[in-house]
Amino acid sequence: MAEQPCDLGIIGLTSVGQCVAAHFAQSDQRVCVGDDDQSFVPEVVRAYQQQTEQDSWKDDGLVPSSKCMVPSRELPDVIIRVKRPRKIAVFGTFANDAKFLEIWNQIAPQLEEGDTVLRWGREEEGQYETNIQQYNKSIVTQLSKTYTERGINLLEMVRLDMDRTAIWSDLNASNAYMVGGPEEAFATMQPYMAPFVTHVGLVGTDAACVHIARVLQHTVENCIGQAFAEGMDLMAKAAGFDHTDIGRTFNKWNTEGDSGGRLTSYLLKASSRIMYKRDNITKQGFVIDYIREVNNITETDTFVYESSIRFGVPTPCINAALEARLFCNMKEERIEASEKLKVPSGADTPSVLKEQMCADLQSSIYCTILVIYAECFTLFQAIADRESWDVNIQECMRLWNVTGSFLNSKLLDAMHKAYKSQDEDPQSILLLPDLASELEALHMSWRRTVTVCFASAVPIPTLSAALTHYDMRRTPKLPIGMLQSQRDFFSGCGYERNDQPAGKIFSSCWTADQ
Repeated sequence: MAEQPCDLGIIGLTSVGQCVAAHFAQSDQRVCVGDDDQSFVPEVVRAYQQQTEQDSWKDDGLVPSSKCMVPSRELPDVIIRVKRPRKIAVFGTFANDAKFLEIWNQIAPQLEEGDTVLRWGREEEGQYETNIQQYNKSIVTQLSKTYTERGINLLEMVRLDMDRTAIWSDLNASNAYMVGGPEEAFATMQPYMAPFVTHVGLVGTDAACVHIARVLQHTVENCIGQAFAEGMDLMAKAAGFDHTDIGRTFNKWNTEGDSGGRLTSYLLKASSRIMYKRDNITKQGFVIDYIREVNNITETDTFVYESSIRFGVPTPCINAALEARLFCNMKEERIEASEKLKVPSGADTPSVLKEQMCADLQSSIYCTILVIYAECFTLFQAIADRESWDVNIQECMRLWNVTGSFLNSKLLDAMHKAYKSQDEDPQSILLLPDLASELEALHMSWRRTVTVCFASAVPIPTLSAALTHYDMRRTPKLPIGMLQSQRDFFSGCGYERNDQPAGKIFSSCWTADQ
C-alpha cells in the first residue's frame, strides 16, 4: 500500500520549526520533517508522538494526529514525500546563507515546477544581524534568478526589528514579517505562517524586495531621528530651552489635541523621555550630555546614497542626514574650526518668539518626515522598475506602522490612508492630494524655521535639505542651462534645445559678438 503523501515539508528542526510542524500535524495535516543533522529527526518525531499518544483515534477512523509527523531519512526525502505542488519551509538559516545554500543544493534536484520554498526569517529575539543584508547579495535573491525560470518559487521572509519594551508588554507586537517573492507562492504559504505571525505582508514580487524594504525602514528611522535631534539643537541654541523644556515640548507635540498630535509617534515619545533622563553615574546633568559623538557607518547607511546615484533618484534629505553623522566623527576638527570660524552671538543673532518658533518647528519636522518617506519610496519604486518587480508600498507602510515598530506614528497611518485611496500610484507621495495640501499650508512655517537656523548659525542639514527637495520638485524650470552653457563654452560639448527634437545637439561660439 502506497504511503500517503505529506501536505507540508519542514526542514530545520529549530524550536520554531518544531512548533510549526507539531501545530499542523495536530491539525491532521501530514508533515514531513528533516534537519541538516538527520540523527536529530527521529528524536523529535518520537517526542512528538509520545506527547500525542494519549489522544484517542478519531471517531471517523482517520489517522490520529500522532501519526501525522513523518520523519525523513535525508533532506531530499522531504521533497519526495510532499505532494505536488510542494510547500516547503526552511528554518534555522537566518543570516546564514552558507547553511541555506548547503540545504538548497541537497533538495533542488527534487524540486519541480510549481513548488514553493519559504526561507523563514529570524526566529528568536536574541538573534540580530550586525549589518542588514544588501538585496543583491542575498542567496535567495541569487537563486531566484535561476530557479524562477524553471517555475520554482522562492520566498524570503524578514522579521522587522521592534522596540524591546513593546515586545515585553505585548508579545503580538514582536511578530511582524515582510515577505518577498511571487504573489501566488505567498498566497500558498500564508496559511502556514498565519498561526505564528501576527503581522505579515508581501512587499514585492522578488525575494530581494524584503531586504530593500528593511534597509529603507532603518534609513527612515535614522533620518527621522536626525530631524528630531536638529529640532532639539534649535530649541536649545536659538530659544535657550533646557533639557526639561525640550522634553516637555516633545511630549506636547506627541499629545492628541489642538496643541499637538500631528507628530505623534514612537520616536517622538522616545525623544521626550531621553531629554528627561538624568545621569546616574555622575549624579549631575543628563545622560544625553555624556554620550560620545561617534557614529559608525555601515553598508546599510550608504545603500540609499549609492543607489540614488545608480538609479537616478535624488535623495538630498537622506544624504544630508548621513553626512550629519559623518560630521559627528570629526570632533577634533570641529573643535579646532570653532576657534577660527566664528559664528554670530549675542546681538548678532535674531530674537525669536519661543511659542511661534516651536509651532513652526513642529510643522517643519512634519514636512521633513514626509520628504524622507517620499525619497525612500521613490527610490524603492525606481529599483523595482529597473529590475521588473512589482512592489507594494502600501504593505510597507502598514507593516512599518504596527505596534512596537520604531516607525509607528500617526503620520504614517495618515500617509497609508492617503496612498490607499488613490487608484494609481503617484510619482511621489508628496503629490497625494491630502499630503500636498498639508505641505502647501505648512511650508511657510518650514521656511521660517530654516531662516532662523541659518541666521542663528544652527546647523539643520536634514530640515533644510528636505525643504530644498520640496522646492526643486515643484520648480518647473531649473538653472541647468547655465551648467550646460559653461561646458559648451570651455569644451564645445554641445547642448540640446528645448524648442528642438530631443537628441539634436547644438553648440555656440560664446566669445563672438552678439
